[in-house]
Order: sequence, then C-alpha cells, then structure tokens
Amino acid sequence: MKSLWEVMSNQQKAGVVMEHPAQTLTFYVAECMEFPSLREYHENLIFEEAVRLYEAIPSERMSAVKGIGFTLHTEGTEHYMDSEFDLVGGKAMDMINHVPEFRDSPLVQQAIKDAIFRENDTEFKLFFLRF
Repeated sequence: MKSLWEVMSNQQKAGVVMEHPAQTLTFYVAECMEFPSLREYHENLIFEEAVRLYEAIPSERMSAVKGIGFTLHTEGTEHYMDSEFDLVGGKAMDMINHVPEFRDSPLVQQAIKDAIFRENDTEFKLFFLRF
C-alpha cells in the first residue's frame, strides 16, 4: 500500500509533465479601435490581409484610431476565452510584453516582429517596441 506522500508526489509529477496546447493567431482590423464594431471591421484574417485592409481605410474618414489587433485562441477552449490585444494603433505595442500569455507566445512575438519590420510602409514604422 502506498503512503499518502507517495500518492501526492505522483500527482504532482503528473501535473508537471503537461504539454502546452496548440494556439492559433488571427488578426482583425477596425476603423475605430476603441469601439471595433462601430464602423468598418474585419476579423479572422491572416497578417497580410489585415495590413491590406488597414491601409485601405482612410485615416480622415472619422476621428478615431484605426488599427490592427490580434486574437490568440488556445485549442480546446471556447472562443469566448480567447485573448485579444491591439497590435497597431490604439494601445501601445510595448504593453504586449507585460502580458505573460503574449510575452511567452511565439505566435504573438512573430506578429510583433512582422509589424515592426514592415518594409514599404512608413505608418507601420512609427509603431515600435522598447525591449
């Protein structure tokens, strides 16, 4: 018969050996980042589609901040549990790395790099991270 210590030790070991679930990253574009669904809004995009749609929204159309955001979805969870954050426009990009889930996600970090190192677009070059 196993002692209570052995049973608890085995449970703790089992809890440590968990794999990280797969994640997906999609993007959205909003004419107004404060109230995304207020005006023009596109979701479930890949990064290049998001950039194209972002650039097509005239900045002078309304007095709001247009932008690109991302949605991080973890496989096996409900969509209402997804995490969203602004990538360009709205909230400052340097805040992303203050959120452990985003700081530790290779997908989010790649999206940040893609936004920072965009060539051919001076508007994107204005948004940068301070590491």
